[in-house]
Amino acid sequence: MKSLTSFLILCFFLSSSLSAQKIPEHRKDRIRSLRIAFITERLQLTPQEAEKFWPLYNEYEAEKKKLHMKFRKDNREEEITDSQADELVDASFVLQEKELQLKKKYYAKLKKVISPKKLILLQKAEEDFRRKIIREMKRRKQQRGHGNKRGGMK
Repeated sequence: MKSLTSFLILCFFLSSSLSAQKIPEHRKDRIRSLRIAFITERLQLTPQEAEKFWPLYNEYEAEKKKLHMKFRKDNREEEITDSQADELVDASFVLQEKELQLKKKYYAKLKKVISPKKLILLQKAEEDFRRKIIREMKRRKQQRGHGNKRGGMK
């Protein structure tokens, strides 16, 4: 099963290129599907656990995304003054505090559905998946860079 997930991830990246700036919605959906498969496998979720786990996890992800979107929307300026930079740092601390509260809230909900041990595995699985995606994006970017040797501008 582990090799199947790895194969699916590789197939995804071989069949499509990712842009770090904008990822089309259909590719985001594919990444979400791969992430679900990856996490489900890593946590060895039973069908009963998965049925209860994923709605809560998706709810958590949606709330976390909302926090980040608000932070990004409020802090889009490229050139900022020192006082604006100071405010930005303070805002990032507030964001981190809100994220911690959100994690605690969902930890309490999720531990009713899966064991604390699986919640620890979840953190590792999320990080491993993120690393895998980043590594694959870098690899694909390097391949595109080396493949463009026609003598023209890149």
